[in-house]
Amino acid sequence: MRLPFAPYATRHATIRRLASALIGGALLVGSFIAPAVAAPSSSHTKWTAPERRHEVTRGHVASVGKAAKLAHRAAVATPSRPLLSVKIAHPPTTVERPSSQPAVSTTPRIVSPDLTNTLQFDGLAQAESGDVLPPDPWVAVNSTYVVQIVNQMVRVSNRSGAELQMIPTWLLFGLTADQIQSDGRIIWDAVHGRWVGVALSFNGSFTSNFLRLAVSDGADPTAGWSTYAFDYGSFLPDYPSVASSGDKIVLTDNLFDPSPSFLGADLLTITWSSILAGATPVANECANSDFVHPRAAQALSSGNDVHLIMEATFDGAQWYWRLNGAGTCFNIVDGTNFTGLGPFLAPPDPRQTPLDTIGSGNSAVDERPTDAIWQNNHLWWVSTYPVSYDNGVTKNDAVYLWNATTATSGSPTNGIPVAISAGNGTDDFMGGIGMTRGGALVVVYSQSTSVDPVSIWVNQIPSGGALGTAMHIDDGDASYGAERWGDFAGVAMDPVGTGSVWATHEVAAGDGTWRTDVFRLVADNDNPGLPGVPTASIGTPTGLTSTVPVKVAWAAATDGMSNVVRYDVAQSINLGPFVAIGSTAGTSISRQLLFGNTYQFEIRASDAVGNVGSWRVSPTLRPYLYQQTSGTVYTGTWGRATGSAYSGGSVRFASTAGRYATFTTTTARSIAIVTTKAPSRGSFKVYVDNVYRGTISTYSTTTKYRQLVFQYAWSTPGTHKVKIYVVGTSRHPRVDVDAFVVLR
Repeated sequence: MRLPFAPYATRHATIRRLASALIGGALLVGSFIAPAVAAPSSSHTKWTAPERRHEVTRGHVASVGKAAKLAHRAAVATPSRPLLSVKIAHPPTTVERPSSQPAVSTTPRIVSPDLTNTLQFDGLAQAESGDVLPPDPWVAVNSTYVVQIVNQMVRVSNRSGAELQMIPTWLLFGLTADQIQSDGRIIWDAVHGRWVGVALSFNGSFTSNFLRLAVSDGADPTAGWSTYAFDYGSFLPDYPSVASSGDKIVLTDNLFDPSPSFLGADLLTITWSSILAGATPVANECANSDFVHPRAAQALSSGNDVHLIMEATFDGAQWYWRLNGAGTCFNIVDGTNFTGLGPFLAPPDPRQTPLDTIGSGNSAVDERPTDAIWQNNHLWWVSTYPVSYDNGVTKNDAVYLWNATTATSGSPTNGIPVAISAGNGTDDFMGGIGMTRGGALVVVYSQSTSVDPVSIWVNQIPSGGALGTAMHIDDGDASYGAERWGDFAGVAMDPVGTGSVWATHEVAAGDGTWRTDVFRLVADNDNPGLPGVPTASIGTPTGLTSTVPVKVAWAAATDGMSNVVRYDVAQSINLGPFVAIGSTAGTSISRQLLFGNTYQFEIRASDAVGNVGSWRVSPTLRPYLYQQTSGTVYTGTWGRATGSAYSGGSVRFASTAGRYATFTTTTARSIAIVTTKAPSRGSFKVYVDNVYRGTISTYSTTTKYRQLVFQYAWSTPGTHKVKIYVVGTSRHPRVDVDAFVVLR
């Protein structure tokens, strides 16, 4: 949860009161009795289902984009007390590096390729996201849309960063007027082709609390969404996360009773089959007082299991659980204490200029795992962790990247964690992680010092590699004026290319409020492949001059890591040197070619990070103009007319249905018909190599001479025939045969 814009002292006193709530004793959740806190056990019987079942309210918005434009929400009464930021943090240890802490490597190693920031645009800011703090920035992406959710607003953009729609979260998640939304996340489920979102909502007195699930109808996030409200009554399901696998959606949260006292980690599983059937969802809930801060790992490769990371309430140990099947308590298996990793540890408050800390003892960041991801049996999670370079005299924040290898069943094996720390006196904190389709881990994080405001940095661990070179993204405009930093930051796998992700994080704006950035990161050192062999066709409809419009087109080149973003085009005239004529994002260009000259084109692809492929050269092209007297055989009676407006000074014409003219030429790549358009002109049918290709109307309210009205093209040159068959249109039957343009 997050705090509203309220006096600092009031908010901090509230946080301290909640953080000091006792964790222990027999705790009542509905009719579910949670056991007293004890050292965790691997037995699945520790996970217990409450006897009660949540009342589920279903809803549907046919088009959130349309509704967002039209809706005017009733004002919500200001709560009698400020919104709470519920966090359970273990007391900082007095030993900076306990003996159980594993060795890590903090030395960056240059990898090839490095990350490239290929696109960056402004994300949501405090004023447009409900004016609450801190931000919880999150991003999701598919091949068409970029979706950022921060606090109480969703922004849908295209992949170029252009805003398409702003959607209030109350609308997206189907909140009633008395409810306030918090902790929203949206992910893209490529398996089901849908967006999936989770949020917490509550009323001002915390007597009516919900976990909210939103599932889109399809790939367009501005279209329809189904909403599901799971009623927790006076119990608060805080700090939710979401993961979607092949057969289920898993929501996790920290559960509090009305006092508020912490009850335990809470898991809610919804089957995809019930969602897709449009029925009241089949949901299973399990809770365990031995654990806190459960994170459901985003499933970034195929599979039905959902992997979970959480913290032991007894000693802060890092624990793993696997959730399979329909998510009953007997489906929560393979509990593993990663003793080799040691516990999560509370980090110090980050420093910022001028000689200030964010938090001032009130936990701007804490030891919680903020995110987890899973791909191809490798599990990663991230937390902020204390490090020291002077035997504990000075403590710094570091971003720790923890990992384990999972199996089809059984306990996972933890790997060696990777620490991101820029050195003594620098704080690195609040990391978000994601993965490219190629298996590279990408982390976005905050960095600050006592003389610098918070900035955004990123780094990567290529598949099978070591930590790469840190890259700076953005600097804050001022010191952050509040005492909380965000609960998480988002990194989303990009379905376009195998080497890219999208990410978002926060910095302070010039007035001390917060703002966010959205950016696309690519790791790519592969050159694009060759475009297809260019083909040429004559442009129609248009007028004939001393030049002829020609469209040169090619099949798209491939680039597996970041995708092609443009094509460079060069031109040679009369076998001279190739000269650059521009670039295009498409797969064709149009050029005016002068009769009597020979042309060649070469095309190469460039990808998102600037890698260029080899040139693909077109065949030679030369346009020819044939008057109606050359190469044409007329069947039936055709008249003649002369005039300077006609090509070559003359034209053949016929008005009787069934008359036809046949033009034959050799080594043609494209043939176009030149005729007259006028009020007295009618229609003709076109046959190419004796195959009907359409009926062309030459009627026009104004007279237009030398008009290119039809063309046909082939990929290789050959001998071809074009037949013009007069239809005999009523009241304006005349058809002119003026000339033919041939591209060889």
